Amino acid sequence: MGWFLREQQETQALAWPGWKCIGIPHTDSHSGYPKSGEKNMLKLCGAELREVPAVPYRDENNYVKVSGRIADELSKTEPNGAIWANQFDNVANRKGHYETTGPEIFEQTDGKVDGFICAVGTGGTLAGTGLYLKERNPEVLLGLLILLGLRFTHFIQLVSCQVGGIQSRKALDRDDHSKP
Repeated sequence: MGWFLREQQETQALAWPGWKCIGIPHTDSHSGYPKSGEKNMLKLCGAELREVPAVPYRDENNYVKVSGRIADELSKTEPNGAIWANQFDNVANRKGHYETTGPEIFEQTDGKVDGFICAVGTGGTLAGTGLYLKERNPEVLLGLLILLGLRFTHFIQLVSCQVGGIQSRKALDRDDHSKP
């Protein structure tokens, strides 16, 4: 999805040659699973990592808000500026999956898709792919996979979702653990 977001930024004249890309893995330290080594590899490659606490979105130290501030800082100090993809609020995230992932799945299955389930981070994959598939077959069931124990599980259970233009839990065919 990074290339799609970059392309969106370039078409909006917000990016130029030599710009830097920043990625922040945010679930690694809170998942309870063994560390994958990405942080160490990034450090070995010379990357500067700024780890932030896992706090609610309303907190100014939430990783989404921190990443925006870092991009703002870099845009003032880097010769080529900086771009903040902001995948949580950027509709290009949903659009990228609508224009790429959805068609790929639909074409590779010859349109014989009964359901689509994916893990969620920003929700862009579910929103874009789901919208594409539902437009072609309203009977396609959509679902999301959340690993039990992650903080996101509690969030989904308590509040409605606003993900890349899909602004309700009604976007999902089921929001409970019921069986078909």
